[in-house]
Amino acid sequence: MKTLAIGLLAFTFMSSAEELPATHTDGDIVKTVDETKYCYYAAKEYSPGSRLKQVDTAKVCHKSKDSHKLIWVDVSN
Repeated sequence: MKTLAIGLLAFTFMSSAEELPATHTDGDIVKTVDETKYCYYAAKEYSPGSRLKQVDTAKVCHKSKDSHKLIWVDVSN
């Protein structure tokens, strides 16, 4: 299960197709997803520099070297 979750997370970050802004529905509220300003996890926005701990890994929201998007970067030892 952990491998599947990591694989899905990696696939999300590897997508580089330019497209219209995505939206997310939070109950009756529709939010526009802007990957140039925020990282996303579990339908929540995280600003650059935010840290996220998952099981035995740690991630930091950081600007991608290849694009203008923010991505989660693994900073685990």
